[in-house]
Amino acid sequence: MRHATTFVFLAVLTCSLSQTTHAQLKPQLGLNIIAATPQNDFNRTLGAEGFGLNLSGGIGFNNTPLAIGLDLGFLVYGIEKRREPLSVTIPDLRAKVRTTNNILNAHFTTKYQHRKGGIRPYAEGLIGLRYLYTTTSIANSGSSEDDSGISSRNLGDTALSYGFGTGIDIALWTGLIGGEDMVDPEGNTIKQGGSIGSVMLNIGVRYLWGGEAEYLRKGAITRGEGTYTMTPSRSTTDLLVPQLGIVLSY
Repeated sequence: MRHATTFVFLAVLTCSLSQTTHAQLKPQLGLNIIAATPQNDFNRTLGAEGFGLNLSGGIGFNNTPLAIGLDLGFLVYGIEKRREPLSVTIPDLRAKVRTTNNILNAHFTTKYQHRKGGIRPYAEGLIGLRYLYTTTSIANSGSSEDDSGISSRNLGDTALSYGFGTGIDIALWTGLIGGEDMVDPEGNTIKQGGSIGSVMLNIGVRYLWGGEAEYLRKGAITRGEGTYTMTPSRSTTDLLVPQLGIVLSY
């Protein structure tokens, strides 16, 4: 199943690229709130969901339902906060320490979607890389939780990521973007030129298979007097990723 999915994605991507010589390019940009539910071995080992943001950009081809693009997603699946003495010589000055478990996804995408109508279903294929990493940082001493810039990466590993997605875009606004204001013989201002653009609500879900990687679960770092021990886990990293956001399409 996994090899078949990869083959289908590459075939559609090749077909999409072949359209560039026959169609006008149409940019697309999307921003989504995403969740991630681990699947299979990843779920049995991790047992925690992640939440984050996804940014996508692509090029659609006028007069065709195909588009290609890039997609970046950032997820946090575990946060630990505590207060620790800043040093053994200043035990009465305590700092906020934060450990976060993160996933960074980067994919090439190909999308099939008709560009007319108020409701536009779509299907997409994705292939790229997944980076799982854990960092520990010291927050500012004030009330803000902003990172002070003092941080250390505890563990990081990369795995192949690929899969498919489906969903619908619901048009919230459609109109003419760009162009020039002209005055008709009756004195009315009208817009000439430009292109038709849409603001759409995206509701979708993706299933992403992930290769084996080493990562840390929440609580996998134990600390002693001046020392710490990590207990990494290793498994495949499959994810089910629902998403909700806004898409700008020209």
